Amino acid sequence: MSKLIEPKHRQHTRTVEDRCELANRLSQVADLSLVFLTFDEVALLAGINTRMVESLCQSGVTPTPIRLGHRTVRFNAAEVIEWLRSK
Repeated sequence: MSKLIEPKHRQHTRTVEDRCELANRLSQVADLSLVFLTFDEVALLAGINTRMVESLCQSGVTPTPIRLGHRTVRFNAAEVIEWLRSK
């Protein structure tokens, strides 16, 4: 499973170009229900930091993440896009 974006170590280094690049890559995918996003990618799309995504996830505001392994958790891209549109 490849990541759609390269991880950055600090949220404040993310730019509008990073967000546009991820949105463009997602727009090229035929079936978003087959794409899984990391916490970093969800944060980038939502324009918030990863800690806020974790907090919103724990409070049940975000779509339910999918556990793929012991430490691997991802979000369904179609659900995230729908959630962001409904905000």
